[in-house]
Amino acid sequence: MTLHLSLQFRGIKNAETSVVFPLSPTRVLHIDNRMSEPDGHYYPLRGSAGGLNGLLWRYAINAMYSSRHTDHVCAEICADADQQGFALASGNDGQRNV
Repeated sequence: MTLHLSLQFRGIKNAETSVVFPLSPTRVLHIDNRMSEPDGHYYPLRGSAGGLNGLLWRYAINAMYSSRHTDHVCAEICADADQQGFALASGNDGQRNV
């Protein structure tokens, strides 16, 4: 997926565009133009993976593959949304709409 601070696609050559590509259940390749950070380093994820998984799920065109059951991934995404302060949207049956 490509990300831009404006939330609109500005092209890969744009200095503020990032490219995120999942490699494994525990690793993601994140390419950006942050010149203040050293090249070729591993940085641990700050916080939970729920936010990143939510973005990957949102921008997936056909499918999102996971070694974990989708219920667990969805629960992680919802927990991260709750932590970030997003409002709960519930249906008439009291179930969370995702």
